[in-house]
Amino acid sequence: MKKSNLFMAVLLAVSMVFGFVGCSDDDDEKSSGIVYKCTSDEGTQTVTFNDDKTYVVHANGSFTEEGFTVTLNLDWETGTYTGDPSKDGEIKFKKAKEVSEDTLDAVLAAAAEAGKTSISVTNKEAPLTAVSSSTEETLTISGGKFTMDEDEFTKQ
Repeated sequence: MKKSNLFMAVLLAVSMVFGFVGCSDDDDEKSSGIVYKCTSDEGTQTVTFNDDKTYVVHANGSFTEEGFTVTLNLDWETGTYTGDPSKDGEIKFKKAKEVSEDTLDAVLAAAAEAGKTSISVTNKEAPLTAVSSSTEETLTISGGKFTMDEDEFTKQ
């Protein structure tokens, strides 16, 4: 029962990393393409808009919940976009691949069941998989910033 509670707490914490963390625009990260960044106590998320009209959402961070430490360094989502991310305006994007939450859940459950107190997760453990269907979504860049999943990203 204790491992089950720990697993649920870790899953909740992972969800928070990708949904409800506050972000700021400190320290720069060098990448190709146009990069927007969100930094919180748990780590950094970046969205890179490449010249070939593809984008990548990357997560890099660490957090501890009930004594269990999760370190993430992986591409969370990829896809295509239209629009000009270098200036204010609308960007339309369509997801092509993402980390399966079922796969991530299984990786975390296996670590908890094995009695581990920490785990590092990369795309080796949680690979990007093709989405079965995806609708086009729109984000609006204003003042060099946009909001995605309640997180504010700032142009670098």
